[in-house]
Amino acid sequence: FANNLTMLADIIPIMVFVLSYLFFALIRLLGFSKSKARLSLLVLLLASAATSFAPAELRFNGSVQYFPCLGALFLVAWKSRQKPLYLASTLFSCSLIFRSVDMALCNEFLEGTHFIWHLLNGVLLYVLVKVLINHLHTDTKLIE
Repeated sequence: FANNLTMLADIIPIMVFVLSYLFFALIRLLGFSKSKARLSLLVLLLASAATSFAPAELRFNGSVQYFPCLGALFLVAWKSRQKPLYLASTLFSCSLIFRSVDMALCNEFLEGTHFIWHLLNGVLLYVLVKVLINHLHTDTKLIE
């Protein structure tokens, strides 16, 4: 049931994962200091918050809030040269397309495309966590 509580139950875990993962990626894959990584997370949060000011016709069915995350993922993939992160960026792009067109296609495709967003994001999370596991052996402590 869509209400404020279920919206928060959806958004909060996603944002915790995004921020945690980006923190890991910036430190372990790009060699950022913890303070530079924290500042980058703040920039991502501000960019995500700024999307709420986008006109309704540019919100892409609510997907615009994920665009800064997509941009961050593409940047980390490009700077780290991690091939799985290129795949992750492509998966996330495709999943956002299906999320964005869902409402527009509901009249023609009764099931909609939102379920494809969830399926692709499941694969996306697998790829991202696999990269994390492959880089856990480094000596850098993430928490001080």
